[in-house]
Amino acid sequence: MQAQFHKLFTLSIDHPYFNQGNSINAFKIDEILGYQGILVRQQGNDWVFITQEKPSEAWAKPITIALYTIDPYFFQYTNLALELPDGTHPNIRPSRAWQQKLIWLPSSLTQEAKWTASQNQAIPLQETPFTVIVDKEELLQDDDHSPMQDLPKHVVIVDESKGETELPIPENSPHLAIDLADEAAGGYELVVEWKDDTKETYKFLSFPYHRHDFPLALIQLSTQQLIHEDENGEEQWTSPAFQLSFPLRSLVRRYYFTSRREEEWDQMKISVKGDTAPEITFIREPDPIQLPNGEQATVFRTKRAQPLLERPSFQLELTGKDLSIHLPLPSPINIGMRTDSPGNNTYTLEVFVQL
Repeated sequence: MQAQFHKLFTLSIDHPYFNQGNSINAFKIDEILGYQGILVRQQGNDWVFITQEKPSEAWAKPITIALYTIDPYFFQYTNLALELPDGTHPNIRPSRAWQQKLIWLPSSLTQEAKWTASQNQAIPLQETPFTVIVDKEELLQDDDHSPMQDLPKHVVIVDESKGETELPIPENSPHLAIDLADEAAGGYELVVEWKDDTKETYKFLSFPYHRHDFPLALIQLSTQQLIHEDENGEEQWTSPAFQLSFPLRSLVRRYYFTSRREEEWDQMKISVKGDTAPEITFIREPDPIQLPNGEQATVFRTKRAQPLLERPSFQLELTGKDLSIHLPLPSPINIGMRTDSPGNNTYTLEVFVQL
């Protein structure tokens, strides 16, 4: 007897960088947390989630999907930053925290059919149990004029689904033990209120996660949105279609030209060629720069940041007196970080051309 499968839902990925519609090839789904009986099949640019089971009370808890990127240059062309900078929470220092964030899309945000990953959804993954140090590290003076630590007045843990729970504060110690092993996996927020009535928060994901590689996103779906009653009063799968979109990074393009002869740079320009070419303006920097190998390079750069596409519909051409060459179009491997001023780092596309 052939097994009968039911379609739970489909999930597609939309990334503007892949302007030929093959976004899904940069991703993989390795795990579906919460249920054992769900299979995933890729059909074109969609993942189809199927099961042999019918709706029942056993499907009460959410489905959580672990999404990975398999493209090492993903963050070069995606406008997201998932690193966890030092000093993010200066007075709240958790132990066993991952040094990177991930995109968290809880069921409260996935009720609609289309979602967009954003920086606001990027929060750190926190192993549990853990210890958190809550201390402003300021020396106060007690009545005997001896130093003591600035401990908080209140500490509250906020569960996305259950609300607030106040935690006891250890006397004369900034170390606070937190164990969420018996609580539901998901998003939490630690809210610390100091004695001067100021507050500081640490938002994190508590999850039973023990892999060495790191997911890009965790997507949580409520099973209630996957089930409906038919005309006979029986529960059936609704099989909705979902789409997750990622933001595209725009970058300034910089072309570095070196030549073994004297070039008349004032007569040269970079033009954009193509029937559907966008409007891109290049300007020449007034002074040449010295490259690490000692050569002098003349630099042309775009006036404004431009989106990077996998397969652009245009070409760039450098023209001048007795010169006309097609320029190589940059790819994510050409993206670097440029420091224009202290603390001002920007992503740029850098291409080196020998004339």
